[in-house]
Amino acid sequence: MEIDGTRHGRTPLDPLELEPGLRRLRLLNAQFWPLRRLIRLEAGATARLDVDLFWDGIPGARGGRAVPAQGAETPPEIEAVGRQLADGEFEAALAALDALAAATPAGSGGSGPGSRSTAG
Repeated sequence: MEIDGTRHGRTPLDPLELEPGLRRLRLLNAQFWPLRRLIRLEAGATARLDVDLFWDGIPGARGGRAVPAQGAETPPEIEAVGRQLADGEFEAALAALDALAAATPAGSGGSGPGSRSTAG
């Protein structure tokens, strides 16, 4: 685990004394994208962060790149969204996904909301 770019070891960590203010946390696991959290610490307060990577994490990272399903290619636009999600930039990721959905022509094989199928 890293706090403000300084490595603090493997989790679970023993209690740490940190200065109050905004802190950037980064959890690393070879099976997931780096998980980042931005937290604000109050003076004299105790804070605890519980993270379940299987719930909170994005699986499939190797060296900062998404690992596609065997035989599949991940488009660079989707990899960029994955990085935004891993960095906690949720609004930017949603905006990018909206733009991708708007640019996908109806009937192009998509299966999401807005995709259409016709019976012959």
